[in-house]
Amino acid sequence: MDKIVFLGTSAGIPTLKRNVPALAMVFKPGNEFWLFDCGEGTQRQILQSNLKLSRLSNIFISHLHGDHTFGLPGLLATRGLLGVKKHVNIFGPIGLESYLNNN
Repeated sequence: MDKIVFLGTSAGIPTLKRNVPALAMVFKPGNEFWLFDCGEGTQRQILQSNLKLSRLSNIFISHLHGDHTFGLPGLLATRGLLGVKKHVNIFGPIGLESYLNNN
């Protein structure tokens, strides 16, 4: 790991200066990154950073509270709309697969 990028540190409610939970660990060479939690607005925070969604390889969700998961469906949809073909691994607690599959 070469760098940590804090994308959000504001717990359940975003503020004007802080987004809800998300953190990226960046690995060189190649700037591959792992995402830890994905609150609403995380993909916007990624756009404002030097991170590229095509370099995202792993997503880890700590628990199923909305401030840690509500950004995940949109982020995955955006990757698809951008034509990103690279597989992303998603790890999380029991219930995450049902959440992502709309069950």
